[in-house]
Amino acid sequence: MMRETVLSRTAFVAAAGTALLTLVGCGGQRTQDATGFNDDRPVKDKMDAGATSGDSGDADSGSGTDSGSADAFDTWSDDCWDAHRNISIAALLELKGWQLQEFASQQGYTWQDALEMYEDEAGHVLSVCNISKDGATEWLGEDEIGKLDKGGTGSTVMFTLQLSGYSSCEDVIAGFSVPVEDRAQITSGSWIACVYGSNMARHVAMASPMENGDYRLDLITEEAIKTGTFTQGGGAPTIDEFWQEKTGRALG
Repeated sequence: MMRETVLSRTAFVAAAGTALLTLVGCGGQRTQDATGFNDDRPVKDKMDAGATSGDSGDADSGSGTDSGSADAFDTWSDDCWDAHRNISIAALLELKGWQLQEFASQQGYTWQDALEMYEDEAGHVLSVCNISKDGATEWLGEDEIGKLDKGGTGSTVMFTLQLSGYSSCEDVIAGFSVPVEDRAQITSGSWIACVYGSNMARHVAMASPMENGDYRLDLITEEAIKTGTFTQGGGAPTIDEFWQEKTGRALG
């Protein structure tokens, strides 16, 4: 089981720390405040998940495809998976918390209470944390995740997914099945993008490499960006201001 196939506890820790430190920058108090991401969170060796679609749908909608309506996207949608049969960024953006939990369960993910994350037999990880104004982080419990709106909109949260099958961070972002306003490389190995859901709420997505050859995808709400945790100056920056700081150019 999980403990027997742990690749290395440093794999997820390194990816988690690198992800936030890349967004924050290379120095200053904000970096020190962000150490809450360096939790002892394992990553398993990757195998072929061979995931198949679940049989139950969203109680709010009987539609099997995304026809453009916010209610049309549910756990039946093909867009819930990416090209490599990982949970997709579209699923994070378009499913409410309880729907995402239902979909993850259909795909064989189980809640690991001690680690506060979902994990499947192939080692894919799904977790959500709350970002506080002072830079502290708190990994959300199962009940708290279930209460989130689509994409965590209205909450200061960051979703984290472990992805397999990609060749680079740029490849991860190029495979998004959601509108991408802009994308940029911010380190030699990490990329960020500004993305939209059907509710037109903007999010920052970041792809970063992991030690075992997988990729970590972080999806951060605009509310979380406004805590100032991800910028050197703190305050309450918009996504546009965040983008300018990280890339040296305007968004768009």
